[in-house]
Amino acid sequence: MSKSDLSSLTARIGSFSIEYWRRSHTPGSLRIVRLILQYTAGATLVGSPLVVYFDPQLLTPVSARLSTSTGKPQPSTYCAPFGEHRSITLPDDTTLVLNTGTCATVAFSTWERRVQIDPSPQLDSAEAILQVTHDSNRPFVVDTGRVSILDAGTRFDVLTQEGGTRVAVFEGAVQIFPRGVSARQNGVPIAAGQQIDIPSTAAAISPIRRITPQNIKRMTAWVNGMIQFEHQPVGEVFAELERYQHFSLKTTDPGILNVRLGGGFSTTNINSLLTALNNLCIGSEYKEAEQTITLSRIVGKPSAGCP
Repeated sequence: MSKSDLSSLTARIGSFSIEYWRRSHTPGSLRIVRLILQYTAGATLVGSPLVVYFDPQLLTPVSARLSTSTGKPQPSTYCAPFGEHRSITLPDDTTLVLNTGTCATVAFSTWERRVQIDPSPQLDSAEAILQVTHDSNRPFVVDTGRVSILDAGTRFDVLTQEGGTRVAVFEGAVQIFPRGVSARQNGVPIAAGQQIDIPSTAAAISPIRRITPQNIKRMTAWVNGMIQFEHQPVGEVFAELERYQHFSLKTTDPGILNVRLGGGFSTTNINSLLTALNNLCIGSEYKEAEQTITLSRIVGKPSAGCP
């Protein structure tokens, strides 16, 4: 190859390299590539064949090369705003759906995939539904509360609150370990259709129990902007709604909070819940500007079923 041919080839490679670098790298890196290409184009060949090695990693950002060559995780944090949920697709096609005020810190390395689920500063609870892509070479580990969850490729829900952590498996299976323990041979297996509750203190873990499709529907209703209850105290219903809306609850009769209530209610529109309470002879005064709700018993309306 003549020197003119070499210069032409170098110019073609250089134009491609510089354009790629222009789109994905810093100006400083672009100057380095130009210097290398200029040096190559100006080289003199003295009867020796030219062998050109094109290394794709030359065109890879330094941070990415460090991540793939050393295996050191590069953490990223994602959060769902208060009152909303957020869906994220990770580089391995695993999907996370974060409930209101939940943050997920993701760190993928060459030997494992790790996600930490925590509440944002506004809340004391965090919840996520994970659909994990199987990868036998890189286990998927979720850290939250007192536990770590090892997943080989499945779909499950994890909810961490002040009292503890709930893990419910919808598809596949997981193993539960004390957080910080590296040995994974003696984890507690949880299969599809099972749930386990781990208290935040050193108290005993509750027995594994079965969950039905109806249970799963209630657990995941928030993905569609709803919360569902089955014969639960009014106090618990409003405690759940506080994860999505700001308000202060008052009652003229504390016994109202023990009245049982069921049904599905919007996380963004409180009126459907207040209407349901009215049907139970519980009146409400909602002052939106002050963000206060006052509950009282409805009396003296026999036609409405209220004594």
